[in-house]
Amino acid sequence: MGSNRGQQGFTMIELIMVIVVLGVLSVYAAAKSPGSSLTLRSSADQLAMDIRQAQAYSMSNTGTGDYSILSTTSDTYQIRDPGGTPVSTVTLSGVTLTSFNILFDGRGQPAAGVIITLTMGSSSRTVEVVFPTGLVR
Repeated sequence: MGSNRGQQGFTMIELIMVIVVLGVLSVYAAAKSPGSSLTLRSSADQLAMDIRQAQAYSMSNTGTGDYSILSTTSDTYQIRDPGGTPVSTVTLSGVTLTSFNILFDGRGQPAAGVIITLTMGSSSRTVEVVFPTGLVR
């Protein structure tokens, strides 16, 4: 029997590491693709957090008026203070949303229940604000 010292090739560890690196890169690329469901989900999560923020503003500023969050275009929404001045404006990239206007009182309760639909391509997600509790889901 001869010696295998002259043979060259990859070890099993090297092959596994290449497969792991390719897997990580493919997940990253899928998350960054424009039609990605991750982008739609993160946009819905961001909208839900911003709705909760407008609700928190209203509860922390009791007596000064009611804060609102509303869509201004098919891909943009704003949180507005009691005077109607925008506190923040968010534009969603590649995502459209249904028109909405939510007004919160000093207890964080919405004036009405709202279901907002976010759409990206053929996929959609919804964010709901429940009346009278103000639960955002």
